[in-house]
Amino acid sequence: MHYLISLFALAAIVGAVIFKNWLISAQISRTIAYKAWLPYPAVQAPLLILLSIKALLVIALLSGNYLRGNLVYRYHIGIYKEL
Repeated sequence: MHYLISLFALAAIVGAVIFKNWLISAQISRTIAYKAWLPYPAVQAPLLILLSIKALLVIALLSGNYLRGNLVYRYHIGIYKEL
């Protein structure tokens, strides 16, 4: 039976969509978290909740990089073959 798109390509597309949504939400959250900081001259000890939120956002960015690496190595997205 002929399908318009193979299951391999469909899995790659789904992985790419998940990666992009994850990365965009992590970037937006990180931007909001850094904008919440006080201006430069005001020095205060950061709250534990802010540090934990930022740690979770860094973990989210690292897991996004894992998803990107998975797309590159498993589905060869972004790798151009020479003709």
